Amino acid sequence: MSSTYFPISTASFSSASWTYDPLVASETISQSAPIAPSLGVLKRGTVLYGPAVGTPITAATPLTTVVGTASPRGILAQDIDTGTGGNVMGLIYTQGKFLDTGITFSSKGAAFDAANLWDIGIYVLTVLQTNGQLVPMISLPATGGPLPQMMAAKDAEEMFKQDVEAIKAAQGTPLPGDLNAPLRTQPAWYAAQFGEEELTPEQEARKQNAEEASDMMAKQEKALADLDQKQQEERSKLLAQQHEEQKKFAAKSSEALDTARKQNPQPAPAKLPVNPPPAEPKHEPKPPEKPKH
Repeated sequence: MSSTYFPISTASFSSASWTYDPLVASETISQSAPIAPSLGVLKRGTVLYGPAVGTPITAATPLTTVVGTASPRGILAQDIDTGTGGNVMGLIYTQGKFLDTGITFSSKGAAFDAANLWDIGIYVLTVLQTNGQLVPMISLPATGGPLPQMMAAKDAEEMFKQDVEAIKAAQGTPLPGDLNAPLRTQPAWYAAQFGEEELTPEQEARKQNAEEASDMMAKQEKALADLDQKQQEERSKLLAQQHEEQKKFAAKSSEALDTARKQNPQPAPAKLPVNPPPAEPKHEPKPPEKPKH
């Protein structure tokens, strides 16, 4: 296990001396692992795939650059010649933050590798072209493509606009009142001590916008409340009307049945004659037989 500290997280100037690492962006964790042969000379920063996470990396399941159905397991920490014989042992990073410009991605592309490496604690960072800040790699083509800092300024600006629009769409349209900055530039105690400051034309415009937005929101809320109350009243009225209709229908149905019974009286069922049950035949007891000698 080893750790490396990279002191720069944004583009800046400094007089301190330090060794720049084009791959490592922060602290890392590394370990040795077997790497499959016949992969040629692999450069530091190559993304390596292997068995599913949770399954040990062994000589029978070495790391490789062939993705297939394998899972990302690390980033190569040192150049290595894989030769043509058996597995070779190499040092790989298994956790940490890394710069996209120092990584050799797999055939699946930068976006695919970065998303899968994220799940195991390897965070691929990219540099914003506007200010040099390091951010997680996002919005990259699924099959690769130029990195943001390597794009033309026009293309990078277009990508930035698309990201902004996507964020706005996800957040929803803000309320008008949320767009107004604070009207006062001085705290309350300043006004109490020295009096109210005169508002600038911009502050006056913002104040008017805020008041109009508040009035509009109050009217909208009142309209919704009135609509809810009206709907509740109409619903109660409709329920009462339906209940009354049900009562009338039940009374009408009962009256119709009574009338039908009076108009068509049913005859009484015929009485069957009652005959006494036949008497059981009487059996005379037989005299006992005389014993034979």
